Amino acid sequence: MRINGKRITTIVSDFDGTILKKGAMEPPAEFFQIIDKAMEEGHLFIAASGRQYFNMYNMLKGLKQEIVYICENGCLVMYKGEVLHKETIEKELSVGLIEELQVQGEGSELIVSGERTCYVAPHVPEFSDVMEQKVKYHITRLKSFAEVPEKPLKISIYYPKGIPEERALYFKEKYGKQLQVVDAGNGFLDFNPLTSGKGPALIKVAQKLGFEIQECMAFGDSENDMSMLEIAGIAFAMEGAKERVKAVADYECDSVEDVVWFAMESEEDMKEWIYELTKSVGKSEEEATEFWQRLKGDAELLEELEYYAINKEFLCKYKVAGYSVTDILVWQVDHFKAYLDRREEVNRYRQDKLIYNSFDILLQMRKNPEFYVNKLQGETGTDYEGKY
Repeated sequence: MRINGKRITTIVSDFDGTILKKGAMEPPAEFFQIIDKAMEEGHLFIAASGRQYFNMYNMLKGLKQEIVYICENGCLVMYKGEVLHKETIEKELSVGLIEELQVQGEGSELIVSGERTCYVAPHVPEFSDVMEQKVKYHITRLKSFAEVPEKPLKISIYYPKGIPEERALYFKEKYGKQLQVVDAGNGFLDFNPLTSGKGPALIKVAQKLGFEIQECMAFGDSENDMSMLEIAGIAFAMEGAKERVKAVADYECDSVEDVVWFAMESEEDMKEWIYELTKSVGKSEEEATEFWQRLKGDAELLEELEYYAINKEFLCKYKVAGYSVTDILVWQVDHFKAYLDRREEVNRYRQDKLIYNSFDILLQMRKNPEFYVNKLQGETGTDYEGKY
């Protein structure tokens, strides 16, 4: 998968306000179709949310392959039923915070997140019913938060009419040096361990599963997505996101599914363009396939060729053994300058051949740089049979 010249191996997306819009509790059908197709083509999908693992797993179990779950704003990472990473709030700090949050008023309710369940001691019993039956959280009801048996992953306060701005500012000022305090959307203000977050969790997943952060395409809409959007290779903020969220993204979009589909189609278009280029210089279908596979295995050179295909000029971002694509082109023009005096019908495909040869040479230089460096430094001028 490629988008705007960048290779994408991993898709990471927030859910509430990003995949789930207008209060939806389930992803749309096209989400499953498109993400399944992306995974069938070898891409990894990571669900990144402030939600609990139980909820996310049940919401996404319709996907055909295993995915990574970044849960609770990055405090818990699960893959194939196992904990990849976990962070908690120290007990003493959590006790003091819970006591302060319980008396906030504004119709607020408190949720304390554990590894496998969320603990509630609601002011209004209907709150836990909604969380369990509508939001589909795994809920443990307590008489008092003093009964919580584990260190919290995350503590959240819910304001049904939206987070009062003065409350958010107050909590960020008071707890900002001990905890992350972030607007998670939909009226939830989240308190997370200081070193947690979707971005740090994504880095840990990349290290453990062996993919590059720069090959991630990320989507989000809220403050708790910002650390993830900042580090991804390509980041999309949803159109309804706040301006500070949009400021850390590369682009805006209104549909994750549309962007992923476009990226998959872009790779197909690029493949077709490379096939046509290869055939135009007299290569067979098998040779075209082999050239495409070699380019797919070299992300830097594929980015260079894709940039040329789109812009008809050279990126010159990468070098092989000290040589860029334009260095190879200049060498070829000099090396084959006798072509300039040939008839037009003979010379017709010279530009395509120069482009094809340049990238073919760079690909071969990866494996055998010394041989080609010697040719580049020692051979110019007259064109003769068998020289090249």
